[in-house]
Amino acid sequence: MFKQIQSLTKVLADWIFPNYCFSCEKPQSSNHECLCEDCKNILSPTHGENWVEILPNSSFLSGAFSGWYFNETLQTVIHEIKYNGYARTGMLLGKTMGAELRNILSELDCFIPVPLHRVKKRERGFNQAEWIAKGIASHVNVPVESHLLKRVKYTQSQTTLSKEERNKNMEDAFQINQPKTYKFAGLVDDVLTTGSTANACASVLLKNGFDRVIVLSLATSMFLF
Repeated sequence: MFKQIQSLTKVLADWIFPNYCFSCEKPQSSNHECLCEDCKNILSPTHGENWVEILPNSSFLSGAFSGWYFNETLQTVIHEIKYNGYARTGMLLGKTMGAELRNILSELDCFIPVPLHRVKKRERGFNQAEWIAKGIASHVNVPVESHLLKRVKYTQSQTTLSKEERNKNMEDAFQINQPKTYKFAGLVDDVLTTGSTANACASVLLKNGFDRVIVLSLATSMFLF
C-alpha cells in the first residue's frame, strides 16, 4: 500500500511542479518538457520507419513503428517514466510521436497498451504504456482500451535474454480480458527490441477476432539488428 501511495504522489507531483531536464538535470521553465533543447537535439527520430520486416519476432505483426532510436538520453527519460513516477512524461512523448505517425494512426480501431502483470502494476502504481497510448491517441478519434488485454504470467525482464529465451518467457503470458469487435489494433509500449512481447500480444488478439496488429513504441533499438 505504501508503494502505491508513493507512486500516486509522484504522479500528482509531476502534474503540479515544474520539471527539470531528465538527462542533464538543467532546470526547465515549463513542466511540459522533460528534456532541454540541447538534450532534445541528441535524440534521433525514426521518421516513421516500419521495422516489421527486420524485427526478429514479428510473425503476428503487420507493422512496427517507433518515435526515436534508443540512446542513453532516451533511456534516462524512460527510466524516469517507469521507475520514478513521471507518468505524464510518457503522455507528452506519446503526443510528439503521434504527430509524426498521424497518417498511420488514422487507420486504427483502437490502441492497446501492453499490459503489466498486476503485481508489477501494483508496485509501480501505473502502466507507462497506457500513458504513452493516451498521448499518441490524442491526435485521432480512436479509443485507448486499457483493459482489453491482460497479462496473466509474471515474466522476468527481457533485457538480458536471447531471442529464444524471450519467446519462451512470453509463452501464454497474455489473454483477452474484454472481447471487443475491433479489427485493427495499435499495441503501445515504451521500447521495441526483438518484438517478442508485442508478437505474443498480437498472437492473442488475432486469435480473438482482430485482423491486423501493429506495435507503436517510444524507442527502438533496430539499428542493432
